[in-house]
Amino acid sequence: MQDQIPKWAMWFIEKTCSPQFLDELQGDLLELFYRDIDEIGIRAAKRRFIWKALLSPRWYRLPQLGQFQFHIMYKSHFKVAFRHALKHKSATTVQALGLILGLAAVFFISLFIKNELTFDHMHENRDSLYRVLRFDPTTGERSQGTSSLHGAKLLETYPFLSMARFGNDPVKMGGVKPRLVEDFFWADSNFFDLFTFQFIHGNPASCLREVNSLVITAQLSRQLFGTEDALGRMMPVKVYDGDQEFLMKITGIVQDPPKHSHIQFEALGAMANAEILYKSLVKQWGFSWVRTYIQVPDDRIGEVEAGIPNLIRKYLGESPSPRFGITFQPFSDVYLHSQDIPRNTFRGSIRNIQIFGAIGFLILIISLMNYVNLATARAITRVKEIGIRKTLGSRKAGIVGQFIIESILFSLVSGLVALFLVFMGIPRLNALFDLDLSFSVIPWTDWVILFLLLVFLGVVAGLLPSLVMARIPVLGDAKSPIQFKISEWSMTRKFFVGVQYVVTMVLLVSTFVIYKQYIYLKHFDLGFDASQLLHVAVDDRVLQEKLTVLKERMIQLSGVVGVTATGEDLPSKLNNSWDLEWNGSDVREPKVIDIIGVDQEYFDVLGIDFKAGRNFNQGFEVDSARSVILNSQAQSLIGQETLVGQQITIGGADRKVIGVVENHHNTTLHSQISPLAYFIFPPGHRVSPDNLLIKIETGKLTTLLHQMEAVWGEFSSDPFRYNFVDEAFATAYSVEQRFSALIGFFTIIAIVISMVGLFGLVSFIVQLKRKEISIRRILGATQLNLIRLLGHDFFVVFLIALVFAIPIALHFINSWLTSYAYHIQVTGFIIIPAVLLSLSISVLVILYHLQRTSRMNPSDVLSSE
Repeated sequence: MQDQIPKWAMWFIEKTCSPQFLDELQGDLLELFYRDIDEIGIRAAKRRFIWKALLSPRWYRLPQLGQFQFHIMYKSHFKVAFRHALKHKSATTVQALGLILGLAAVFFISLFIKNELTFDHMHENRDSLYRVLRFDPTTGERSQGTSSLHGAKLLETYPFLSMARFGNDPVKMGGVKPRLVEDFFWADSNFFDLFTFQFIHGNPASCLREVNSLVITAQLSRQLFGTEDALGRMMPVKVYDGDQEFLMKITGIVQDPPKHSHIQFEALGAMANAEILYKSLVKQWGFSWVRTYIQVPDDRIGEVEAGIPNLIRKYLGESPSPRFGITFQPFSDVYLHSQDIPRNTFRGSIRNIQIFGAIGFLILIISLMNYVNLATARAITRVKEIGIRKTLGSRKAGIVGQFIIESILFSLVSGLVALFLVFMGIPRLNALFDLDLSFSVIPWTDWVILFLLLVFLGVVAGLLPSLVMARIPVLGDAKSPIQFKISEWSMTRKFFVGVQYVVTMVLLVSTFVIYKQYIYLKHFDLGFDASQLLHVAVDDRVLQEKLTVLKERMIQLSGVVGVTATGEDLPSKLNNSWDLEWNGSDVREPKVIDIIGVDQEYFDVLGIDFKAGRNFNQGFEVDSARSVILNSQAQSLIGQETLVGQQITIGGADRKVIGVVENHHNTTLHSQISPLAYFIFPPGHRVSPDNLLIKIETGKLTTLLHQMEAVWGEFSSDPFRYNFVDEAFATAYSVEQRFSALIGFFTIIAIVISMVGLFGLVSFIVQLKRKEISIRRILGATQLNLIRLLGHDFFVVFLIALVFAIPIALHFINSWLTSYAYHIQVTGFIIIPAVLLSLSISVLVILYHLQRTSRMNPSDVLSSE
């Protein structure tokens, strides 16, 4: 039975334990082992024996580390590295600055990417979830809005699926002073089966099962009830679109949805209420008002996708409209791969992650190159030291090991400082760039990997300088340390600086272009006058009945130039699209046109010119919803030069075209101008005007706003909320603004690192040519001669880098601009400033070293040489 004892455990005990303990082993430990075999089995007995063996050594018996003979004296290397750093404080500071800045930038970019990649990771079922998208195979367009029938028929056809739908419907909650809740959604009863949100009170499985069930967030609960318990309370809920009020019971309270979830809400109501409220609409395939998600077990998504064409034909006929097609998007792709999907509120960008990843990699590369350059330049000051060490018997392996150990130490210390800078700067950077970065997304395994990467970077960065120093001859050789030169490594050094130049100029050009694109979008001619235009949302159906009187009261205020009502704010979301047909159109491929409800003053207040025809006449009876005004894009879609007076079919009803207006941008410049149809709708219709646009004079803005608020108070108890249209358009480009700011931030870091690299290169050249410079000065050389001497190699490197940088920058920036429907044209006027800035910085570095050298006494230099 003794053969069952693990042999390596016995060997360990014999090597680490005293003879007395070995005697005890023959008794107690073996006796316990044999007993364990009978009680818990041989495998468990072995595990217990190994555990006791590991806890039993007398550690004083372990071999002392000093008994092992290493070729590299690590303790000595650390001391030498520390003393050398203190001796050359300025050089060490410059060298550390580049590496710390580079690592800090890389850490920040890595944290940004990590935060982006962990979006939606709180949902436990994320790997089996898919978002159902409407998909038009003829155009490739995708939309997140689906009809209720899409999900219902999917579940009916594939019973193994789990499905959850939810649709937005702004409501007012409360009795005396109702609160507008814009992020209110009707949701299926199994919403919380598919998505993971933390419950405070209530049962996730049943909280939305009954009619009039209501789930609210903790923040909304505090706003409505303070610290009182809200569970079980009855809450009046007035639905804006349905113009109906429910008395709903709070059946659940959840934690506020995490910011790293693309599913955000303040309150959820039972879908059963919506099916009652919109009874006729939820049975229409064209009423795309919900977002639909499915959970697919056992990776059967391929089976579902293959059956979609048959499903569509089964319910929509043999020749269904292509706009009713659907496709499936993996849940993990929703945040990063939805740039083409309109009205997708939370949209990250896998392209931006790739760009920032590439920038981080390039900054890391130039930081390491910069470190190697400076380390090699500093090596000149250690020629005698290394020569003496080799004379006293140090081997090449010892020299290489010393410099690699120094480099690892330098890398670790720089990494710690960089981490500290990022940690301290995160709050400020979050506020500056409108981010939500946190170290909480980083698991402990990533910290271990980071430590190993810093060690690896230290080895890589120290390898070249260590090989250079290992070639220094011993004292007394034919080639003494004083005559020894390392100029043969100058090509490598120039290559490093050239790469730094390429990266810096590419980033500079990119920064200029991205910023100009943001300015271009911000100040683009929208086709209407957005200046001094105020938007006020009217979120009450009762108030919409009084819009005409409210407009009349507003226009009487001094400083109000014009008032109009519209069914869409600006920039518009264009939530309503109807089928479009005309005489000669292809009925097998119906077109779609966006619908906007307006009044007679709309085009005058916004300054939109008519291309043909006329405006709506005063009086709804004259120009009812049967009359329509189109934009020029709609006329181009129809393909007829003269449309005024003709009949077209929109939404299944015949309409008379009374006018065509010039194209203008209702939406942001991320998308092309879409075909638009303008109608006059009476109050209570889904697309009837529910927004006021007020043209004002901003001379006495504060007084005017107070007067407008007072007028508003005469008609509504809702708060007077407003925003300026031009600012709303500018805010819509916040992603571009943040992207531009981040690129500029990293470009500044790259410039500083490159300056440090240039500093090292010029310092190296000055060190090699001190004697030559001194002789030339004695012989009467001018400053220009010395600049030529110092800058010749540098300017050659700069010109070669320029040849590579320009096409790389143009390729990158043009590919980025093509994602915009409207963008600037890249010209030489954008490239030239980047080139001149890089050149100017370099000349300043050379002049600094030249001035520093000119202050040295030539006789002192020659005597030291």
